[in-house]
Amino acid sequence: MPLLTLKDSDGAFEAQLPGSLRRLRLGDLHPSMDSAGRYFLGHVLLNFPTTILGNGQMLFKAVLAEPVTGTSPPKTSAINTVFFGAVAEECGMFIRQGDLLAITGFKCSESPSASKDGRHPFQMELQEENAPTVYVYVKAQTTTFMLTEPSVPKPGYAYTPLSKLQVGTIVNVFAVVKHFKAPFRTKGTDYCSAVTIVDPSDVKLTCNIFNGNCDALPKISKIGDIVRFHRLKIQEYKTEKQGTPGAGFSSVTFDGTVGAAVMPRTSSKSFSFSYEDSTTVTALRRWASAHLPPPPSPVTLSTVQPMAYFDLTCQLVGKAEVDCCTFLLKVWDGTKCLHPHTKVRVETGALVGDEGFIYKLRNLTVDVLVFDNHARTAESLMVGCFIRINSLHVKSQTSNISEEVETPCLDFLLHGGTGYGRGITILPESNSDVLELQRTLDLKLLDLDDHMNIEEAPSCGLDGTAMEPTHKELVPMSKDPVSLPSVSLPRCQQSSATVITAHHHMNTTSLKDIQNMKAPQKYRIRAQLMEFEPQRINESIKLYCSNCQSLQDVPDEEELDMILQNRAATAVKPGLLNLALCRSSTVKRENQDGSPVVLYFLKCGRWETPQDRLLMIEGGTMQEIYQLSEKFHSVVPVTTEGKHLSFPDFSAPFLIQGKRCYYGCRRCSSLKSIQDRYVLTEKDSLDPDVISRALGIVLLQCVLVMKLTFNDGTDLLDAYLWDTSEQFFHISAAEVLSNDAVREKLQGIMKKLCPPEAKLEDHPWLECCIKSYNVKDEINSTICYQIFDTVVVEDA
Repeated sequence: MPLLTLKDSDGAFEAQLPGSLRRLRLGDLHPSMDSAGRYFLGHVLLNFPTTILGNGQMLFKAVLAEPVTGTSPPKTSAINTVFFGAVAEECGMFIRQGDLLAITGFKCSESPSASKDGRHPFQMELQEENAPTVYVYVKAQTTTFMLTEPSVPKPGYAYTPLSKLQVGTIVNVFAVVKHFKAPFRTKGTDYCSAVTIVDPSDVKLTCNIFNGNCDALPKISKIGDIVRFHRLKIQEYKTEKQGTPGAGFSSVTFDGTVGAAVMPRTSSKSFSFSYEDSTTVTALRRWASAHLPPPPSPVTLSTVQPMAYFDLTCQLVGKAEVDCCTFLLKVWDGTKCLHPHTKVRVETGALVGDEGFIYKLRNLTVDVLVFDNHARTAESLMVGCFIRINSLHVKSQTSNISEEVETPCLDFLLHGGTGYGRGITILPESNSDVLELQRTLDLKLLDLDDHMNIEEAPSCGLDGTAMEPTHKELVPMSKDPVSLPSVSLPRCQQSSATVITAHHHMNTTSLKDIQNMKAPQKYRIRAQLMEFEPQRINESIKLYCSNCQSLQDVPDEEELDMILQNRAATAVKPGLLNLALCRSSTVKRENQDGSPVVLYFLKCGRWETPQDRLLMIEGGTMQEIYQLSEKFHSVVPVTTEGKHLSFPDFSAPFLIQGKRCYYGCRRCSSLKSIQDRYVLTEKDSLDPDVISRALGIVLLQCVLVMKLTFNDGTDLLDAYLWDTSEQFFHISAAEVLSNDAVREKLQGIMKKLCPPEAKLEDHPWLECCIKSYNVKDEINSTICYQIFDTVVVEDA
């Protein structure tokens, strides 16, 4: 299939097309039309990763929009375009968002998603047998790249080139990672991510990003990644400019590989991402590939040499604690190390992982010893995850295999410290390197299956200790099997209300087969949702502590009112305190004989309006607090203890901003007196993380937890949805509590996934990725299941 590129230096795009071709408009497209001698012109509004269908055929999908004036084409002028087979393979590697295409030799058919995505009622299809041609308009690349002067206006955020940075300013930047260190713990309580970035302005900037939560740091996995930093503070350190987080700092990372899917990586619960951002990422990728040194060729276990330092991309299949500062990781990358290497012996029962799987890969895995500060990171890794071990040292030592022969034996070591970028990075499964590695591993597993049946493998003497779940209370409830009525269409022809975002290579496994398999493992299922818990949407929102991994319910407004009333009834009558930190004032309630309400206003001359102020209140009801939060930016309930102010307890929120309530962990917090907490008077201190740290409070996160019961006609299976629930629903868990529209949206989604009045055979089919894990207590061991890498189809 010819894919032809036309350059702007040779003239206008359409002027370079064959003169015999006539242009088609969106209104001309219809299944009965003949596209011979005609072409459709459109910009690539969206493009999706290339996938493989069940019949082995490759598929690539793009959304084309007719050129219109304005910043971005409206959705109604867009049409879905589907490429099949060799056409998909070639176009999927080259076509990117923003490209201008002219396509010929296509057919039109009805679009199955038109009612959901609002696009053209028909879609264009390109297959090799119809001899299609795709013309791509390539504009000449320039050596300058001004993020603040894009060809298309960018609403919302302006990005500053690194050459224009000024000390003392707070800026937004888009740049390429030139060097980075995996997150490491500082001498204090924070974690740090050190990264050096560059952009086409030919300037580099070193940034030190600090956060008490390691997961909140930038999700950088390799040199060449693209980062977007919002609200980066520019400081001077040893005569050099340096970037540090400003108030409200946020980061988003993208794979820097040319042609990879533009998938944002961030721990932020809500972030903006526009069509213009995608265009910027694509432009930075092309600039980096043309102007920066290419990354070193990846080293695999089959090519590793003694006495080398290298970065290893691999999958974790087992782990064990060796001693208090040493951890063992069993990893593989689908290739075999050609040199003898050390096998580390550990105590019986210490190795975490699937016994049969570890034995199956016994000739392909290597043992990596992780030391000192990296041991804690290694301990937290989940078996089965993909990781990159940076600056892994291969040390050669002599091993006696007989009395006469000595042979070098390799040790794989990750030394302590952070020099030369040493560390362990968890890679998302959407990462381009992981996708390539996954294909290699799948082929190797198929090859191994031809030579060995894992069920017949002899015991290797490992205990196969199961992983502990994040929450032991998440134990599935058993039910009696329910036979599934027959359906009118084969399942493979029925549209799915959910889709998987990875693992498309995996075959679908029946729920009955899954119930008979050991854990931990990953599966792809297709089933119907029989029921879900809890039925009340508000009850699905929990408060989660990342430190002690505890879950607790969110109190409703009635409970909060009762808590505050009981507190006011038992509290000593508040009195005015004259503090250096704030000034106080008493508010009398009308027609009420209760205790007075005392307001404490923080003293800070830079806060000119109430909307910028933090207010503390003693003796108020929840309704009064909500009223104040409409006027003041942040409200903190307090109580007096002698001549000091303090936070009362953890049964109610410690901070209210608008309709959003923030809670602290009772177990992990160490309360500090509010007296002399001058950090609260800083203008940049209104971020909940800053306020919680100033008060000695460990902030709880809102998470959405549900138990879904699936039925595929062979068996029932309960699976939990919690740490990926926001991605699953495209909804922020915190907004479910504070935003009525978001809560109604979630209720509507659940009604469509599991219609309350419909029979089971009328429920939509769901395609999901689930993974199993073991739950152990002192007596029993139970296998639980969790949903991951799955999202609800838009308007499903």
